[in-house]
Amino acid sequence: MSTLNRRDAIAGAIALPTAAISAFNAAPAAASASSTSSGVTNPKAADPKADPIFALIKEHRRARSKFERALHKLAGAQRRFQREFGVFYPGVQCTVPGGDAFYFGKGATPEEMLASALFIKACDERQVSAATHEEIDRIISDPEKASAYHIQLDHVLARYEEIVGPHLKADDEHSDVDLKVLEKIFSATATTPEGIRALISYALEKDSRGCPMFEDAEDAFGFLKAIERSSCRFAS
Repeated sequence: MSTLNRRDAIAGAIALPTAAISAFNAAPAAASASSTSSGVTNPKAADPKADPIFALIKEHRRARSKFERALHKLAGAQRRFQREFGVFYPGVQCTVPGGDAFYFGKGATPEEMLASALFIKACDERQVSAATHEEIDRIISDPEKASAYHIQLDHVLARYEEIVGPHLKADDEHSDVDLKVLEKIFSATATTPEGIRALISYALEKDSRGCPMFEDAEDAFGFLKAIERSSCRFAS
């Protein structure tokens, strides 16, 4: 099994454009002229301070910091809810009598019920979790018992909204902002070798802290495309 971690993978994936930049930096001084005979400004002569990548990295640092704080508060609220109700997500534990056909759903076929006959026989009753009112109606055949579970679930859902709801909303909002800034980085083009190096270093820094920039392969691909697009400026 490979021992490569995500940090190694990112470093390996960006090795080629980084090497290309290094080779460009080592080129003769004539290659770094501020303008060519055609009047086009050489990208290497651009002022690093004007490179948009640096401002975007700074913007993403702020967005990611707010997102991480919101995530920490959300986790705390979820733990508080768990201490109160014994579960991480809202729901109720319904006691279903052994052999109750409603445990299998009102649309269960005789074959499906027969296949579990031995299990039913071995259990006088079973605890079944229900997270919605529809699930309660599906698994509880006694209207009186179902009504009691409906009331209990309403209380649990109300407390979840009270304890966790605001933090869940804030987490979603900060997550959206973080993603939008990240998309801006992925669509941007560095105008200097320093900007490309800063982008690479930032990705590795976030990964080493255990909070990587990439949630999935699509994000990683976007990052590599940004590196490729930026490094192509220095290929000629």
